[in-house]
Amino acid sequence: QPTKRYVQHAMWDVRSDLAGWLRDGASLYVCGDMNAMAKDVHAMLLRILADQGAKDEKAELDAIRRDGRQRRDVF
Repeated sequence: QPTKRYVQHAMWDVRSDLAGWLRDGASLYVCGDMNAMAKDVHAMLLRILADQGAKDEKAELDAIRRDGRQRRDVF
């Protein structure tokens, strides 16, 4: 394809569903490069939660992580 497409683009395309799934208790697994991909996915999660009405997207994502519903295998 002429332009690069990253997982963050796919996440944004389904942001309403993704936010709904997370709010309904879904788990999210992030696996990949710690310095680029994982950081960008984290930023996109915050952006999606904010876009989808989170009062405090950082607190919401922190709660997901504390509940053990976000797993990271980054290297």
